[in-house]
Amino acid sequence: MVWRNPSWGIENVPDPSIGPHDVLMRMGACGVCGSDVSMLQVEDDGYIAYGSECSFPCVIGHEIAGEVIEVGHAVQSLKPGDLVYVEEKQWCGRCDYCRSGDFGQCVNREQVGFTIDGGYADYVAVEDRFCWNLEPLFKAYSSKEEVLEAGALLEPLGDVYQGMFTSAGGFPPGGHVVVFGAGPIGLAAMALAKAVGAGEIIAFEPEEPRRGLARVLGIEHVLDPFHDPDVSPAEIIMELTDGKGAAMLIEAAGELARDLPWMEQAMAVRGKIVLLGIRPGYPRIDPLTYQILDGSLYGCLGHPGHA
Repeated sequence: MVWRNPSWGIENVPDPSIGPHDVLMRMGACGVCGSDVSMLQVEDDGYIAYGSECSFPCVIGHEIAGEVIEVGHAVQSLKPGDLVYVEEKQWCGRCDYCRSGDFGQCVNREQVGFTIDGGYADYVAVEDRFCWNLEPLFKAYSSKEEVLEAGALLEPLGDVYQGMFTSAGGFPPGGHVVVFGAGPIGLAAMALAKAVGAGEIIAFEPEEPRRGLARVLGIEHVLDPFHDPDVSPAEIIMELTDGKGAAMLIEAAGELARDLPWMEQAMAVRGKIVLLGIRPGYPRIDPLTYQILDGSLYGCLGHPGHA
């Protein structure tokens, strides 16, 4: 947490140049992530609310999709006119972690929109190995604009998949899943949990518009965690799961100090808690709960290097 009193503005910046392995893209769509917002928000002491690495000045925006307009002479997999999604984490491929397949922990990593310029500019240049062709999305969408918007959603969806399945290893068939937060990350977690056959899916979200989006996804149990001050979310989870608790609980709100105790109280035997929301702080953790239940706590930040 080294950045204090952030400011932002709209400026003219030079168009990026490309090397032999790079592609130059014209931006087609770029999402607004909670981390983008929290880089401009401050805590009481004036430091930014975002809790991970970033380098300023920087053009933010990392949920990006665009159209290739130029390629370096060594690029063979892409050509001008291709629509692509770009990985946010730019890994070196040479350090020990990359060679072990842990691209997200690359010691030389850069992050589009955090440490290097991102998608709120007109043009972005990246190596071709970080691009994924969006051509398959035309099977589901009819226009280029729709494909680009869907492509921009692949970064947050990939982040959630990485946390739930690559890092945490998924949950047993029919296992109950709880999601705190019904923003884009939480909604993606609900959709993935439903797609792979979760039992009860329970969502907690204080904002009604977001609860409405969860219902559109077909989530039956969508609740305001503050609706009844005499009944905690943990008690609701235990009641809805017949006392078994949840096989996986996902924190997607960035309110760890508030949500983590509830999650621990409602964790099933060998249950898993996955941290996807980002906020600096030092929440209380009850180690004995994990020891008694043989439970696990997993962290995840970004979706690097995997299909």
